[in-house]
Formats: sequence, structure tokens, C-alpha cells
Amino acid sequence: RTNAVSLMVGYEEVSRGDCGIAMTLSIPPWVFGPALRSHNERVINDLCPHFCAEEFHEACQAMTEPEGGCNIESADYRGKGIHTIARLDGDEWVINGAKQFPSGASVADAYLVTCTTDPKLAEEGIALIYVPAGTPGLSFDKPENKMGMRYTDVNASIHLDNVRVPKEYRASLEPGKDHQSFRNFLSWGRLSSAAFAVGAAQAALDIALDFTSNRFYGGKQVRQHSLQAAMLADMIIGVQSARFYYLTVATMFDNRKVYG
Repeated sequence: RTNAVSLMVGYEEVSRGDCGIAMTLSIPPWVFGPALRSHNERVINDLCPHFCAEEFHEACQAMTEPEGGCNIESADYRGKGIHTIARLDGDEWVINGAKQFPSGASVADAYLVTCTTDPKLAEEGIALIYVPAGTPGLSFDKPENKMGMRYTDVNASIHLDNVRVPKEYRASLEPGKDHQSFRNFLSWGRLSSAAFAVGAAQAALDIALDFTSNRFYGGKQVRQHSLQAAMLADMIIGVQSARFYYLTVATMFDNRKVYG
């Protein structure tokens, strides 16, 4: 079993080359985690085999929205900022709403859509529902023209207009339990993002160290001058501090009986 520390170190190393690749690799296990933890056999049998084949397939965590953006991810909102509505109609969920710039939008093979059955229910109304690519009513805007993370990480707006999926495609078949999965994958996403950021920062630091080692003035390397040495020291302290912080949190993930 892969532990959090090993996985985050791997994400950091990949991010030294391209955070977008690390992001793309991290999303499928992030998306299917709620169904696996809930032992949702329907989702596992219908959607997971596609992601266990030799060819790589992308997934999408459709969470952020046009009105609230990343505020949806704040525990303080307790799900009240979610405007994508899921209504149970017989044996199907009917989903209406929109999502803004989630990674993998328009190119993913499966989407985990964060919905609410009733905003007044707050956390108890949160519903995590899987939507396969190609489902009628699922559409996308043109991918965002981003400054970074362009190579593999595709972001686009998602529109859900009377999208219908089987009721078993809700991550947890027990009402009121999806909010626990929601909190879990928010925490996991933040931890992963820290590893991505440290990887990119380390890459920038490596470039700075190389440049200041191979450039000379005053008869010595740039990095040997006190001003530049102090700047590099601050950079190293920042990167190392961030690394130790996320590794500490990852250790807590791996030892929940100890840390709670």
C-alpha cells in the first residue's frame, strides 16, 4: 500500500519538471477515493476498470463554481455555497448547475460532481455524484488559456443541464455521509497542492543555484557575495520549511490513530 509520505514525495519530484503532470496523475485516485472508501460496487464495477487499463485515462474533480469559486472548499461554508443541485427522480439523480475551471474538464472520462440536494441542509445535503463522459446534458466551454500548467492540465467550465445518472452513482449510498468524503478529499487536495508547490519552488531554486554558481563578478561566483548568499539562504530556508511542513502533515495522514 502506498503511504501519503511516499506519494507526496513522488508528486514533488514530478512537479520539479511540470506541476501539470503531477496534477493530472493525482486526480484519478482523488476522484475515486470516496467510492472506494464507501465500497460502492456499482461505481467500482462500472467506472474503475477503465482507469486500471494500460492506457492512461483522466478524471475530473468538479467542485469549484462560478459564483463561489474556491470558497466551496472552505469548511466554514459547510456546503452552503454549493449551487449545483442534485434531485432524486425515481432511480436517477438529475443534476443542474455549473462548475468553473476544474482540472480535467472536457478531456476526462469520469467526473465527480460536488452537488447539494438542498442548500438549507448544509453539510448533510452534500452529494458527490459520478458522471461518465458523454452523458447527455454534460457540456463544456473552451479550455482556459493559462499562463502555467499548460502541458497536461486542462481547465474549462462545465455545464450540467438535466444530467441524469443512476442513483447508485452517488459516492456514498448512505444519506448524509458524502460530507465526510468531501472533507477528506479537501484535506488530501491541499496536501497534494503543497507537494506540487514545493516541487516547483525547488526547481526554481536549482536554477538560481546553477546560475549563481556559473556567473562571476569581482573575481568570484555570484553566490559567494554576501548579499546574494543571504538571498539564496532565505530561498533555501523557505523551500525546506515548506517541505518539512507538508511531510509532517503527510506523516499525520499515515498515522491517524496517533494524531486523530
